[in-house]
Amino acid sequence: MESLTHCKQNAIKAIQARQLVEAEHWLRKARELTTSDTDIWQLSIQVNGQLGELETAAACCEHLLTLIPGDGTAWGFLGTAKLAAGQYHEALKAFDRALLISPDTPMILINRGCVLFQLNKLDESIDSLKKAIKLDPANANAHFNIARAYKSQGNITDAIKSLKTSLEQNPGLVEAHTSLGTMLYENGSLLEARRVWLAALATDPNQVQFRVGLAKLYTITGEYDKALEQYEKIREIQPDNTQALCGRADVLEKKGDFDQAYDVIKVLLAANVRDVTLADIFGRLCHRFDACDEAVRYLSDLLNEFTADEHLRDLHFSLGYVYDRIGNYNEAFLQFQRANKLSHHHCDMQEIRRRFNNHRECFSREKITSLPVSKNLSERPVFVVGMPRSGTTLVEQIIASHPDAYGAGELPYMKRIVTTMPALCGKEALPFPLCIPNMDVTMMDQMARAYLKSIEEHNSDCSRVIDKMPHNFFNIGLICLLFPKARIIHCVRHPADTCLSIFSKSFISLHAYGTDLRTLGQYYREYQQLMAHWHAVFPERIFDINYQDLISDQESYSRALLEHCGLEWNDQCLEFYNSGRTVVTASYAQVRQPIYSSSIERWRNYEQHLKPLLQELKQSTPGLMSI
Repeated sequence: MESLTHCKQNAIKAIQARQLVEAEHWLRKARELTTSDTDIWQLSIQVNGQLGELETAAACCEHLLTLIPGDGTAWGFLGTAKLAAGQYHEALKAFDRALLISPDTPMILINRGCVLFQLNKLDESIDSLKKAIKLDPANANAHFNIARAYKSQGNITDAIKSLKTSLEQNPGLVEAHTSLGTMLYENGSLLEARRVWLAALATDPNQVQFRVGLAKLYTITGEYDKALEQYEKIREIQPDNTQALCGRADVLEKKGDFDQAYDVIKVLLAANVRDVTLADIFGRLCHRFDACDEAVRYLSDLLNEFTADEHLRDLHFSLGYVYDRIGNYNEAFLQFQRANKLSHHHCDMQEIRRRFNNHRECFSREKITSLPVSKNLSERPVFVVGMPRSGTTLVEQIIASHPDAYGAGELPYMKRIVTTMPALCGKEALPFPLCIPNMDVTMMDQMARAYLKSIEEHNSDCSRVIDKMPHNFFNIGLICLLFPKARIIHCVRHPADTCLSIFSKSFISLHAYGTDLRTLGQYYREYQQLMAHWHAVFPERIFDINYQDLISDQESYSRALLEHCGLEWNDQCLEFYNSGRTVVTASYAQVRQPIYSSSIERWRNYEQHLKPLLQELKQSTPGLMSI
């Protein structure tokens, strides 16, 4: 039988040789021979922690603490083991004990911040991580973890700043690259997101996560061939990578290569791949291949297999789409309703009404004459606004088919200007639009130039560049001040069709008002009142285009659109679906084909389910489209 000294010496030799399994073999024998040798228990904690044997590491910590209750390191190790095991309350107790003994230990503060994050105590998490950063400003993990907490609070600006700092300290931190790239493109900073992913790949070309992020970005920006190239490179690195195959099918479907996309998903389905993205693509394609019954079975099975709300929400939306395609409207509505109930995004209508009122008051007819107007007379920007799903994509596609017009899609630049306006006015400035009285002509000129510079990165040749961010209807007052010569086009569709389309799409937090029918109707009424206000304050500046009119008389209204934009008529605008232009919004499939009328009065299929919405819409503003 080996002696304690022999076991201990062999364990140390194995640790020095980085033979951790061998080291634990000797440490286990040593633990059987003694309960009081603190070195053995400390080494056991270290080795089992590195091996990922968390239960053993935690048990060793607990035993060591019976020998040395004041060992702060042991309390820290115990907290780390409990954190990794998901035992967050026990982990928090351990870290708090460790900090009583060693209050200025950055790693304990970081791990404590991680526990508090998991417990959704975001303010406390940020406080703990700020203390760690003050003690160790170069700690990349501290900056990364505080970014997670900032994001969960909705503080995207500080989250992005912290992620950038994290990467400055550790350029090889994969999670920080992934989070930063994803956050930037979710926030609409697509060009910066591209630079982040490309820089990440330069540090590690074989990191699949980076290529997946870049491929998704290319898909969002409509650079489908580049996305396919990235997915192919992922398959070269990992031939059986399911994410790459699903991504490839997604891109092919968006390109309109339906047969190729279906060939890919058939392979995945035959291999019994269980994947939410695959389910979504199958749902979008099934009606083309007489496979909707099979898609319903697949989606229904996944609903019984997945537990995360995010996945369940996406699956319910996909299943609702399939039921809608086959005319089972009762079941489709039930799925849309279940999906929206899983959104967990609260919509504060009182706050929303305050926001709408602020725009009406700050840009009132009485005040508008005293507000500064930019001297910038550029006619390049064309702003297409309206509620989501109101026809903005179709209108953009028609105009962008003209050789002198470029469709830039839903640009984030007006939102960015609005966000940065208070900083121009000083630290104590109120948010937009309340800060408007503090602006001057020089500031307006500066913001106008910044916007024009941003759209220049998308296109530098065409005389018109279309920004079709629908919710720029909030910013019409500012747009009129920044660009006195810019064109504004307001898309209007039947309110019930618009709202149903929003309710049946997965817009997530971008349109939280759309997850509840009554709230959706109330929001729509606020939007109508604001548009009526803009028409009164800026007569002749806004061109209304009715979706139903455009469908019924395409040429007449297309000619009117181009005339409003200051463009000569071009026959290509009648065949917008042959333009070859990529569309990346939810309407991408509709604008690849000639105009059709099947989406008009679609809400009638769901009328019995829409009573809360219809009750609100019946109170709509007179003079605008109503039900």
